[in-house]
Amino acid sequence: MALLVLASLLAACGAGAPRLAYSPSGKASSHLAIPSGGRISAGPRDTVYEISRRYGVPVRDIILANQLQPPYKLYVGQDLRLPAPSSYVVRQGDTVFSISRRFNVDMRTVVQMNDITPPYQIRVGQEMRLPSQEIAKDATVASNTRTSLSAPQLPKGPGSRGSTTRTALLSPGTVALPRLNPRNPAPSAGQTVVLRPPVVKPRAAPVPATKAKTGLEVAKIRPPKRAGSKFRWPVRGRIIANFGPRKGGLHNDGINIAAPRGAAVTAADNGVVAYAGDGLPGFGKLLLLKHANGWITAYAHCDRLLVKRGEIVQRGQTIATVGSSGSVDQPQLHFEVRREKRAVDPRQYLDSI
Repeated sequence: MALLVLASLLAACGAGAPRLAYSPSGKASSHLAIPSGGRISAGPRDTVYEISRRYGVPVRDIILANQLQPPYKLYVGQDLRLPAPSSYVVRQGDTVFSISRRFNVDMRTVVQMNDITPPYQIRVGQEMRLPSQEIAKDATVASNTRTSLSAPQLPKGPGSRGSTTRTALLSPGTVALPRLNPRNPAPSAGQTVVLRPPVVKPRAAPVPATKAKTGLEVAKIRPPKRAGSKFRWPVRGRIIANFGPRKGGLHNDGINIAAPRGAAVTAADNGVVAYAGDGLPGFGKLLLLKHANGWITAYAHCDRLLVKRGEIVQRGQTIATVGSSGSVDQPQLHFEVRREKRAVDPRQYLDSI
């Protein structure tokens, strides 16, 4: 199976200022120091997620450093290596968002690793922890031999509800590691009853269940040609959150569309289902579609997913229904459009209404 790709989840916005799905305490760091030698033994109830939270090491780094495979279960006494994080000193004009973009690290990871609380302000000279550079080198070499769209499969973590919108979703194909991004240089920022013996019919041979394709199998599927130059709106409704910067240095990488629960969510264009599941904390039931020419669309907070990973879908095909799964409290669809690794404003690439 292909190596894990980063699921770069981000903050939710409520009626007021945006907030994260998991709010750090804001007090002195709750992370334990990584033991000398960088190794620990898994305890009786340990999970990758719990160890990540305990030591402030990204889930992805733990998985890659220990070559763990889905479903990432640990056994008591299992020896685990915890890669040491990298660091960065905040400069004038920096924000959580600009740092995440400069180093290709998702903002939620930056916030969680550094116990940053709302409104997510940082100060000049503050030392920030970032994912391990050692893991970055290994993953970069590995990712160069694979397509950038292995479907993410992260261990589930506890989610929280109460916010009405989700501000940033995935960076499919983006490995969130401390590597400078040239586009963001360092700033200077009823059964019928029959009254007779029933007729016994021979049993039909059982039909084997269709198994979803693995990430590596999906990566080999070439997306079909797009049906149009612009994307189709995935659902009709009122936009409750636009693409772009939010308060506190956060950013919405897509748009949020309010719609009735159960309304059809349709494919924005012909493509391949790269991910279908609910393994990404806070985003509920989620679909990622891979399209021709490096385009990707994402659909979050669904009620039902009607397609499986590896399926070919057609523009306008119903692929899910609107819901409020994940960390939102009203039916809506969080929709993103990405070109290669970068999120773009969906409204600029959607058909006119």
